[in-house]
Amino acid sequence: MSANIQWILYENQINNDFLVKFLLNEKEATINGLQNCGTPFYYKWVDVKEFYTLKLDKMGIHSGDNMHEYLMNVR
Repeated sequence: MSANIQWILYENQINNDFLVKFLLNEKEATINGLQNCGTPFYYKWVDVKEFYTLKLDKMGIHSGDNMHEYLMNVR
């Protein structure tokens, strides 16, 4: 089985901000634990980045780590 996961970024050129919409198998998806920006299915990029950075930190994975090596050793 497989899944199609997409992150679509929308740029607000007025304030140089981005919104993110997630699709799972071509359908809009919500992310548990992440607050939308007031419109369903849309999230602020800064919130998405912080949310996933904290998840990675809890797994002991940090910016600059060798992810290829990490994935080759996952069991």
